[in-house]
Amino acid sequence: MKKSIIALAAGTVLLGALSVPSLGFAEQAQTSANISSERSYTPTQEDKKWVTGIKGSSFKKSEFSEAMKDYIPQSMFYIQGSYMGTIYLYEWKTSGNKVYPLFRGYLYSIIPKK
Repeated sequence: MKKSIIALAAGTVLLGALSVPSLGFAEQAQTSANISSERSYTPTQEDKKWVTGIKGSSFKKSEFSEAMKDYIPQSMFYIQGSYMGTIYLYEWKTSGNKVYPLFRGYLYSIIPKK
């Protein structure tokens, strides 16, 4: 009797494990959107000020503050914005360990894909 209860319990656990649905890609959050408009954009003077170098490079204390280091772009593009809002795509050029804004970019309004 004891062996049959253990076997029944083990079988129930195994059956339960097999019937649990596995999570697939369908359950992941949506990551794509349609671009509803695009127009040229020039970063504001405020934006131009903090784009001064690459995080991790050597900084002169007179030029950079500690707070700025986390906001310095480390790639050719910097995207600022939010889902269902406006995305600013800035384009940069690199020279040595510095990143310089090209002072042009694109302003995108986005809507979710259906």
